[in-house]
Amino acid sequence: MIMGISYESLIAYLFIFMFAIIFMAVLASPIKWLLKLLFNSAIGAMAILLFNLLGRYINFSIGLNPGSILTVGALGIPGFILLLFLKFYLF
Repeated sequence: MIMGISYESLIAYLFIFMFAIIFMAVLASPIKWLLKLLFNSAIGAMAILLFNLLGRYINFSIGLNPGSILTVGALGIPGFILLLFLKFYLF
């Protein structure tokens, strides 16, 4: 017995602590990836909005919807160029 805590309780607390550390380490990567996607999607939405503001003078715009925002958010500049080519060649 150490400081009024039995060895069994101490071992149980250590296992719970180790499990919590491992659990947080496993969840940290997906949360970090999700936050990065969210940040990039916000930047992508601003880029599409800016392009639409400038593109109205030549009657060319990209739809501002969740699909296009996530495309630009996930792929970055190549995703933006992909949307431009799709809009130009398909519509």
